[in-house]
Amino acid sequence: MLQHYELMVVFPGTMDEAKLAEAKQQVVTFITERAGTITAACDLPRRRLAYPINDQGYGYYVVRHFDMESKELVSLNKVLSLNQVKLRYLLIKTKPATSEQIQAYFTAALPKAEEKPVVSATPVAKIITEPTVEKPVVETSKVEEKKKDKTPVSIEELDKKLDAILDDTDIGLKL
Repeated sequence: MLQHYELMVVFPGTMDEAKLAEAKQQVVTFITERAGTITAACDLPRRRLAYPINDQGYGYYVVRHFDMESKELVSLNKVLSLNQVKLRYLLIKTKPATSEQIQAYFTAALPKAEEKPVVSATPVAKIITEPTVEKPVVETSKVEEKKKDKTPVSIEELDKKLDAILDDTDIGLKL
């Protein structure tokens, strides 16, 4: 019986464009060799992985929607699991979707690398059930001085520091 599936493959972020294009074509070949028909495709740019996989911190996400007989799925799954180029893959049964719908879903679900998180300057209103009592003012000059010394750090700087910590193999010696 013909079913609709979604395949997401994560390739290493260190791959060059030629090898990435070859790997994407190999995924399409895996599907078409088993009488599958590609119905939609979405290639996402290089993204930071949630955790390192095989010492890789970044990856390229490749999504393909296709129709295939369910009996051919076992052989496709076996070929994908033996593929040495990919970091991870996920194959699920899903409803048909267009390339635009897939692109919109993934761009909404994954934040862009250059976007900074939005922080609201307005305080969130709290529901108060008990009357508030004003506390006496205490001099906090030392606390204020500590707050003034802190400089804001950008997300990019934090990412670089985190990558340096995660890449450090001698961390056991420093502890």
